[in-house]
Amino acid sequence: MKKSLFNILLVFPLICALYGCEETTELKIGKNVPVLVVDGLITDDAPPYFIKLSTTTDFNDELNGKAVNDAQVRLSDNTGQEETLVLDGEGLYKISEINGIPGRTYFLEINWQGKTYTSSDLLHPVGDIDSLNYRFREESIIYDEGYFVSYFGEKSNPESINYYRWIISKNNEPQTLRSELIVDSDEFVNGLRGLEFDFPFNLNDTASVAVYSLSKPVFDYYSALFLLVNNDGGVFSVSPENPPSNITNGALGFFQASSVKSDTVIIK
Repeated sequence: MKKSLFNILLVFPLICALYGCEETTELKIGKNVPVLVVDGLITDDAPPYFIKLSTTTDFNDELNGKAVNDAQVRLSDNTGQEETLVLDGEGLYKISEINGIPGRTYFLEINWQGKTYTSSDLLHPVGDIDSLNYRFREESIIYDEGYFVSYFGEKSNPESINYYRWIISKNNEPQTLRSELIVDSDEFVNGLRGLEFDFPFNLNDTASVAVYSLSKPVFDYYSALFLLVNNDGGVFSVSPENPPSNITNGALGFFQASSVKSDTVIIK
C-alpha cells in the first residue's frame, strides 16, 4: 500500500490566442510567486506515511514543482500526540511515530518562509470488503474487451453519509491516473454492492482494489480533481480551476486522514 498520494500541480495561466492578424504578437507572461503545494496522507495502515511539499512553477518553467526541503512540519492529534517530521527525500517529510486511528482528528502544521499553513482531517472508519468479482465483456462502443472487476463492500457507518476513494491496480501498478481518482458516497445506497470499475484486465492479471474513507472536504477535493483531469476542453466544459484545498493560508493540495482496506483477485 502506498503511503503518499500523487501530487498534481494545478496552475492555469490564461493564454489568449489571437487570430486574423498578420503581425506576430508576442505573449508576455509575468513571473508568479511560488505557491506551496501539499500532498499529505495518514492512514490506519502501519507507518511510515509522508507529507510531500513542493511549489508551483511559472508557465515557462518545467511542469513538475520544485521540492520544498526547508520547511518545519509538525503532526498532532486530538489526544495530545505530537511528532516533528524529518525530511526523508526531496520534499518528503516522514511520519514514523503517529499511527492513524479511526475517530481521531489529525492536525498538520507547516512553517515555511515566514508563513504558517495548517490543516486538519477526521479519520473516518471504512467498511469491510466482502469480495471482488469479475466478468468478461466483449469489445463494444462503450467497453474495451477484457475482464472487469466489481466491488462488494459494507457501509462504513450506517447512521451517516460516508465518502470513499478507490485505487485500482493491475499487477501492483495503478492502471491510469483516472484509476486513482474514483470517489463516491453511499448517500443513496445501503452498502456498496456490485460497483464495477471501468478498467479492463487480462487473464492471469492480479487486480487489486484499495478503498479509503474520506472526509467531506477531501471528497470534494478529489471530485473536483476528477472533473479537472477529465475536462476535454470543449466549448461546454467548465473553465479549469484549482480544486478546493483544505490547507489554510493560500496553499494548494490537501491533507488526508483515511482508514484503508484492500483486496486482490487473480483473473483466471
